[in-house]
Amino acid sequence: MTSEPPSGGRRLILVGAALAMGVVAAAWLLFDRFVRERPDRPAPPVTIVPAPSPEPAKDAGRPAPVVTQARVVSVKGDVRRSFDPDRLHPSDRAWTPVKVGELLGQNERLRTAGGGTAELAVGEASSIVVSEATEVGVIELSEAVQRFKLVRGRVTADSAPGGRRTLRIEGENGQTASTEGGRFSVLATARTFTVASERGQVNLASAGKVVTVGAGEQAFVPGNLAPSAPSKIPVEVLLLAAGRRGSCEEIHGTAAVGSEVRVGDRLAMVDERGRFAIQLEPVRGRKSVTVRTRDAAGHVVERVVKCAPRGRKSEVDDIAIKRWHKRSK
Repeated sequence: MTSEPPSGGRRLILVGAALAMGVVAAAWLLFDRFVRERPDRPAPPVTIVPAPSPEPAKDAGRPAPVVTQARVVSVKGDVRRSFDPDRLHPSDRAWTPVKVGELLGQNERLRTAGGGTAELAVGEASSIVVSEATEVGVIELSEAVQRFKLVRGRVTADSAPGGRRTLRIEGENGQTASTEGGRFSVLATARTFTVASERGQVNLASAGKVVTVGAGEQAFVPGNLAPSAPSKIPVEVLLLAAGRRGSCEEIHGTAAVGSEVRVGDRLAMVDERGRFAIQLEPVRGRKSVTVRTRDAAGHVVERVVKCAPRGRKSEVDDIAIKRWHKRSK
């Protein structure tokens, strides 16, 4: 006679069997759905999400910027270049000879000695002619403006008519001369910044004031003050010079306002009224001194001052001194 399991054990057997059947059923469903092949069941459709379209660039449709360069097209005499913007004092700059075909970039400077000249082609429609004894630097060359700084000396700037760029020459004291389609010259000295226009109009600005210099006119800026009113370019260049104290130890005289005066190999300071005076080292036996002036329009005049013995004055010296004193009142 077989004994029956107690009611609690029977219940456990039934629960275990139910769990086992549930596991088998779950395994079959997983196999049927993911493992067993069913040719008659179509594959689920694949949804393709298109990639988002890139946003149009801000400059789309605009022409690429034009890169303007200053190219050296001619060189005569001693002409040098320097690129060292971190060196503040000009005497510390490294100057190297310039060759035709070289390019000048931002912060570079060009310097000509006595008798030296150079010409720069700026883009396709502008040019800069650098006269002797001149130092000029490149500030900016862009689509909108071509900026140069005239440290000292004289340059001639030419912008072809109909151009859309501004050609600008700037001085050491904030003066600016600019044009769109004009030809003009600028002479910078220690005390003046003078502009002479040959073609077109030039805007001369300083100390918050702007004057328009027309063709055949000139105007100047004394120091960092406001520019003068334009006037006709004089045909003749004024230069009166005299020596005194014997052996030409002192040379003084009068020149055109805004012009540059060189006595021997030294620059004389010309004031706002055109007067100048310079002390020279005494040289025994000195017989004469050459005084040379140039104006913004490019006129150059030389005078030879004869040195009289101490205590004596020649008739020419006496006449020149009287004229100078008369003009200085």
